This record gives sequence, structure tokens and C-alpha cells, in this order.
Amino acid sequence: MVVALACSSISCTFTPFNRSNSVLACSGSNPDQRRRTKTSPSVVYIEDIELPKTSCDESNVEENAKIEGTGSGFVWDKLGHIVTNYHVIAKLATDQSGLQRCKVSLVDAMGTRFTKDGKIVGLDPDNDLAVLKKTSPSVVYIEDIELPKTSSDESNVEENAKIEGTGSGFVWDKLGHIVTNYHVIAKLATDQSGLQRCKVSLVDAMGTRFTKDGKIVGLDPDNDLAVLKIETEGRELKPVALGTSSDLRVGQSCFAIGNPYGYENTLTIGVVSGLGREIPSPNGKSIREAIQTDADINSGNSGGPLLDSYGHTIGVNTATFTRKGTGMSSGVNFAIPIDTVVRTVPYLIVYGTAYRDRF
Repeated sequence: MVVALACSSISCTFTPFNRSNSVLACSGSNPDQRRRTKTSPSVVYIEDIELPKTSCDESNVEENAKIEGTGSGFVWDKLGHIVTNYHVIAKLATDQSGLQRCKVSLVDAMGTRFTKDGKIVGLDPDNDLAVLKKTSPSVVYIEDIELPKTSSDESNVEENAKIEGTGSGFVWDKLGHIVTNYHVIAKLATDQSGLQRCKVSLVDAMGTRFTKDGKIVGLDPDNDLAVLKIETEGRELKPVALGTSSDLRVGQSCFAIGNPYGYENTLTIGVVSGLGREIPSPNGKSIREAIQTDADINSGNSGGPLLDSYGHTIGVNTATFTRKGTGMSSGVNFAIPIDTVVRTVPYLIVYGTAYRDRF
């Protein structure tokens, strides 16, 4: 879901985004280590506005315009091309009335703020569909169930099981390892009764859906990560494509895939809202360098992948601030950076615990 806009530069000099310009540090660090960013001149603010149908004063027609939405983007080059999401300017892209406008506000290389009309020069509205199609076979649905303590019919004991929670995860490799959040399978991890089970539902590379028991092979509650193992029985699985979180930039597009409220393969779209965040882990410690996003992460999304525009996994969806009394996402959501996951998961598979705890 990519769009290219063009802004007239007049005599302004634009600052294109440069990956090497970003310096980050964890929140809560001392003053000389606080997060600094030099990329703000490259980030733009976009307003999607609708002009009034009639106006007796043509001179201030834009002052009476209705702001229908806002979004972000970034400077692509010094010619004034701006990259943003298609959905940010969808009304302009589909406008039949001639009343839609796109206002782009940014600063030039000298630090002077200015606003210009953004003109569409290219559209890719189907990129989000491609991301979903590419990644959904790698996303799994996890049910945390408790078997009944007593049952007169052992043959259907699982049919009478109680579903205590649901979550998401993703295929790590073709051997059947599944990555998810620790808190998704915490009841199984701490089970003393022998009645807890974890059901993993997914599709194989041929598109055939199947469900297997997930067995814990590794836990890292400090980083809210866990690895499960399912029996593939000769089925070919499709692992996720791994990306990196080291070169993420605020304002870039991202996609969250999961199973909120049990609705499988739900795609939500947003941007990277912040980097280097610090969030609590299930055992009360801090997860550092978390990714903040406004892509909705609701109940059941936990453990699913956060993706970039190429369908590469850049994080593991883990937490959200909810609106009081609703349980709904507030738009402030967090993911564990994939670089942390890549460092941790191999140790969980081999040792069952993180590197720091392996002895």
C-alpha cells in the first residue's frame, strides 16, 4: 500500500531520509544517552481535506475546508517526491467531485516549515493484499485450553475442554517450531495439574488447514517470548520471512497479522509510531527497544508478526494500551523487535532458555 506524491519545491532544499542519520537509545536512559533523531526534516505531516461545495469567499475557501484525516510520510528525494500509505490519501485518489485536497507540511533543509499541495504521481493500493497473501500461511492461531478434571467419556475429553484464552504466533522453520508470546501460553508453562493444553491451528504450504498440540521447547518471560513445537507429519510449512528492526524509521508503514477475538488472519495497517520504547514483561522486568505502532493489536493478536511493506517480519506483537472499560486498542501498541527475537529464539530451541540463563 504505497503512494508517491509530488510537492513543488520552489527554492526549498529537501532532506531525503537517510538510514545513517538515526541514533536511538532506550527510554529511561541517562540524559546524554536519551534518544536523539535527525530524521525529522525527512518526515512529513499530511492532511486529507475536503473543500466546501459552495463558498461565497473564494479567497479563504481552504480555511473553511474539512479535515477528513491525517497521516505521515517521508521525503523520498530532493525533487519533492513523498512516500506515504495509500489509505492516507485514498479519498483524494478516488475523488470524483474535485473537492479533495492533500496538504503536505514539512521543513526544508534549513529548518523552515512550509505547506504545499501534494499531487499524486503513483499508486500501489494492492500492496497490503500482497503482504497478507504472502504471510498469512505463516501465521498460526493458538488456543489455550483446560481439560475437564473428570470425564465419563475419555474419547471426547477435548471436546469438553474449556478455552481459557487465544493468541497468535508464526512459523519459525520447517521443523515445526512456532514463535509466540510467553503470556499467550503462560498457563501451560506454569501448569501443575496436567490439564492444560495448547492447540495450534495453521495451514501447510499446500493450503490445507490442520491443528496440532503445541509442546513448549523454550521460554523467555523476560522478553515475553516462547517457542512451541508441533508435529509436522510430513507436511511442508511456510516460515515467515525475517527482516530487521535495526533500520526502522518512524513513519514507515507496518502491518499486524493475527487472530483478534478468534477472527483468523486479520490484517491491521498503520505506521511505526516510535522506537526504543520500554514496556513491562510478564515477570515484571523491562523489554527494551520495543516498537510502537498505531496498527491495532487487540486481544488475540499477541504473538503474531508485525511486518514491513515487503512482508518481512520486524517484530512480535505483544501489548497495547486499552481504552478504559472497553478492552479495545487505543492506538498505542507495542511489538518486540525482531532483532531481539532472532538473538533469542535459537537458544530457546537448543537450550530451552535464553542465552543469559542457559547455565
